[in-house]
Amino acid sequence: MIRRIVLLMCLFAVFGCKKKDNPNPPEQVLLLFPEKNSECTTGIDQDATTSSVTFRWQRSDYTDSYELRVTNINTNTVRTISTQNTTASLPLVKGQPYSWLIRSETIR
Repeated sequence: MIRRIVLLMCLFAVFGCKKKDNPNPPEQVLLLFPEKNSECTTGIDQDATTSSVTFRWQRSDYTDSYELRVTNINTNTVRTISTQNTTASLPLVKGQPYSWLIRSETIR
């Protein structure tokens, strides 16, 4: 009987005291610029074919860093930048359609 109690206590200690992975997952990011589903015609000219566009988003709670993903819709090419800031700039080909998203991340 004592062996069973000790075994149950050991099992509880191993499996019952599991640490939570992430008590507060990062919140969703609010995109500020360029606006969703709008044509972005601003940026700083780099040369005749490229322009540097600065992406901006609102800080989210429980977030340690952000991942910016910009996709050229014509070529399906994805460019990714990781940052702790709420802005990031990328050179983009002029006249091409792009989509973008921000993924908020936390350190585990």
